[in-house]
Amino acid sequence: MHTKRFALLSLLLCLLVLPLAADVQSAFSYLLPLDTTIGHVVDPAEGSVELLTSQALQSSYDLAWLDRYVPVELHQSFVYTYDQVLSSLLPCKQVLIGEATLRGSLYEVRFRILADTAATGSCVWYLEEHGRMFLLSLTLDRP
Repeated sequence: MHTKRFALLSLLLCLLVLPLAADVQSAFSYLLPLDTTIGHVVDPAEGSVELLTSQALQSSYDLAWLDRYVPVELHQSFVYTYDQVLSSLLPCKQVLIGEATLRGSLYEVRFRILADTAATGSCVWYLEEHGRMFLLSLTLDRP
């Protein structure tokens, strides 16, 4: 008799808790890892500056890359400043992206490169009045 009650109670409890199981995962999804250098690691959302940073770091560095991420007026100075770094660094295979920090109209996104050349750095993006994001600067710290 006790076995049947226990089995019935267990089944009832499972049926009540099962729908909540999916919500538990989503409820704790904000608890992503904390990296000591780049801060909270994020899973970049569609249309976010974090996703733009991830895409830029995982793309090959060429003229199309410049056209996509850097304003035309800055191409020459950007190439002069970052050409050797970007041509040796990009594309990155495994990158952790930190949560963006808003500073006025600038977004700073810290990142950690896990594969190839281990390094940390940041990208600073400018939000244009038309809503387009442009890469203004890049820092890279190699161990």
